[in-house]
Amino acid sequence: CFKNENKELKWTTYPAPKPNDNEYKPICNGTISTNYEEFDSKRIHVFSVENGKYGIIITTKESSTYLNLYWINNNCEFNGPTMIYTIPTLITIEIYQCNMAYQSSGYNCLIYYEKTIDVYEFINIVFFHKGTVNVNGTTTYTIDEVPDIYNPFCAMTLYNGGYILLTETVVNTTIIKGIVVSNEGKINSTGWGLPDIYQYLPIAGVTYENTVWAISISNTPNSYYNYSYESWSIVTSTSLSDYG
Repeated sequence: CFKNENKELKWTTYPAPKPNDNEYKPICNGTISTNYEEFDSKRIHVFSVENGKYGIIITTKESSTYLNLYWINNNCEFNGPTMIYTIPTLITIEIYQCNMAYQSSGYNCLIYYEKTIDVYEFINIVFFHKGTVNVNGTTTYTIDEVPDIYNPFCAMTLYNGGYILLTETVVNTTIIKGIVVSNEGKINSTGWGLPDIYQYLPIAGVTYENTVWAISISNTPNSYYNYSYESWSIVTSTSLSDYG
């Protein structure tokens, strides 16, 4: 959880529940101080890694913008901060996704930032546990029509590498669309595998075999007695095999 008044990120680890065990006590807890007055997942990003541990990336903006890495072990102890990346000048920055790297060793984070006014870039940072960046695996790229037409708001990691960028386009209604992109910024021309005939909500996910699912909403409200309600349905794709 995040305590706004103290600018602190706090966590507690609990054991796996046991049958007929009425004393469910925490194992440990910990705290990290930040420079934020309220939690923002685009600035403070928590992600799970192997062996039940967690990583945290926190952005710090001073003369430059720094990405600081923390590791939390099973005893709630943390190591860090370790600066894994710095960007000298920018306007805004958002952390979209961090996870274990599926195409290389280590971990990766997808960052979206406004470099200068109306100039936006993505960077996929590949790094190791000690915070060393894999320069050869780290890629900066842009995507046509982003954000001029498609405004991104989050990303989902694809297993075996790559991402699905969730975007929205506001014309008469808000249109949610997924763009499949490789770690190097190459676009999958076949899209995210979901048909365009549905009106999607910003609720979507990816299963372990890269089947994409999303919640769609009916264009025609239903009624029951004097109540009107919207009909939701789950739309799924076939498994994605082309990541760019």
